[in-house]
Amino acid sequence: MTGRSAEQVRRERAAALLRESRLDALLVTNLHNVRYLTGFTGSNGAVILFRNLPAIFFTD
Repeated sequence: MTGRSAEQVRRERAAALLRESRLDALLVTNLHNVRYLTGFTGSNGAVILFRNLPAIFFTD
């Protein structure tokens, strides 16, 4: 066991896809996708995924 959460593994896989696609970042605002990537279950949130930096999560 690596100690990484399922959400962290998903974000790492997304970052790898960003690198493969030569994209710098991806803004995720759909709440279903935000929950999939972060585990956040609130009513308002967004996450920015970067190819070479940690993700940034926003909520009100």
